[in-house]
This record gives sequence, structure tokens and C-alpha cells, in this order.
Amino acid sequence: MQNRQAMTIYEENCDRINVLQHTRRHLPERIVPAMKEHFQILDTLQAGNPEAAMQDVRNHLAQTLRWWGPVDT
Repeated sequence: MQNRQAMTIYEENCDRINVLQHTRRHLPERIVPAMKEHFQILDTLQAGNPEAAMQDVRNHLAQTLRWWGPVDT
């Protein structure tokens, strides 16, 4: 992706995921559903529907919060 904004968002998200993975216990039962959500996002983007992809991202974030809950501060 030769898009600076997309690359920045990707890098920031990687940082967030890294923090979560090191502060929360591993949830093996979440891996398959999360990967399906990721593939859904990619499939929707590839189909050329960015609005639906954003809804897929929102769904993924909601499911992640449901599984992991808010991060303790």
C-alpha cells in the first residue's frame, strides 16, 4: 500500500495490538473468529466497498472488546 495514511494507521494498530498481547492473557478460542473478521474486512475492501469495510472494522473492534474488555489503566 503506497498510502502514507494507511501505513501510519497500520503501524499504530500494530503497536496497540502488541501492547494488548503483552498485557492480556492469550485467548486461543478468539483466534479463529478474529481471523474470519479480518478476512471479511479484506474481502469487503477488495470488493470495492469501503463503507461496508468500515462497518466490518467496527464489528471486529466490538467483538474484540467483548472478548477482552477494556484495557486496565
